[in-house]
Amino acid sequence: MLNLLDLPPGLRSAVDSELDPQETILWFQQPSPMRMVRKALPILIFAVPWTGIAGFMALHFAGVLGGSGSSQSTQSIAAMAMCLVFLLFGMLMLFAPYGAHRHAKKSGYVVTDRRAISIEASVSIRVRSFGPDKLHDIERIERDDGSGDLILARETYTNAKGETRSRPVGFYGIPDVREVEAILRDVVEAHRAGA
Repeated sequence: MLNLLDLPPGLRSAVDSELDPQETILWFQQPSPMRMVRKALPILIFAVPWTGIAGFMALHFAGVLGGSGSSQSTQSIAAMAMCLVFLLFGMLMLFAPYGAHRHAKKSGYVVTDRRAISIEASVSIRVRSFGPDKLHDIERIERDDGSGDLILARETYTNAKGETRSRPVGFYGIPDVREVEAILRDVVEAHRAGA
């Protein structure tokens, strides 16, 4: 487990400001940056051919523009502009592993005697808090080395098509995932006993 003093200053102050004075930290960890990078690799794999094709098409339309007459130039300009948008999008996807690594360095997971907390302190601070009443359906995903993910809840959202979807929320890329699950279950049991 990390020492809170080893955290980046922005994340450390976010953790400090989130906790109540009587709240005790039982466990704290940051997600593994390499685990988060591995999760982003499918995006990178998709981005390589996407960017290559978009770049090739942009060059093709640039060549057409260089030798075309005025009747085709408007269509070629529109097609090249579209290819440049796809090229830009592809280049952004190429940086997904870097973004995942950076995100992991600015994130932290905390278990206290009262709740589980996920904190992301990048440009803004995003805090998700899970009280004992919300921790009744924990899902553990464990890898061979004992590390893994704990899914604490599923949040719903509406996609661009207006469809309702859900995505898992929890602690990702943590070592000794069973130990953390046991700590969370103890918090839930202590809450039930106190209630």
